[in-house]
Amino acid sequence: MMLLPRDLIARCAINFPNKMAYACGAEPRTWREMNPRSAAAARALRKLGVRQGDTVAYFGQECVAVYEHFFACMKLGAVRLGLNWRYSEKELSHLVRDSGARVILVDTRCEHLLAPLSATLAELGVTLVGCGVGGSLAINYERLLEVHAEDEPLVPVQIAGDDAL
Repeated sequence: MMLLPRDLIARCAINFPNKMAYACGAEPRTWREMNPRSAAAARALRKLGVRQGDTVAYFGQECVAVYEHFFACMKLGAVRLGLNWRYSEKELSHLVRDSGARVILVDTRCEHLLAPLSATLAELGVTLVGCGVGGSLAINYERLLEVHAEDEPLVPVQIAGDDAL
């Protein structure tokens, strides 16, 4: 059996539950926290229509949600895309169109930077999820995690050697 990086998240939660997984400023996460949060994020993304091979982007500055998003994509077999908040409107538009991103997690500190792309994002049917305090997006990341924390178990997807991840 092949061990995949997504499997290491659960193993770290078992073997190193109280060790720091990631920290950004005053926002630390242990492996015990990271595993179920990333699983809840994966379930939430699935409910938003993300399937294996789909692209999920993160747009914003560094925070712990970046890594939860990365792990959630691994668990779903989705492609993770990082969108730099310093990109121009033209660069962002190209990346979103070219990647076929279905969902973009948006750092609320950078939400205003996507305003010029609102028509393009709507035309492409991209779902925006706000990450962080405040923000005006209809869907909130922390709320999604709460709602999907106790959902059905997350069954690992089968991954072939030529699958995009």
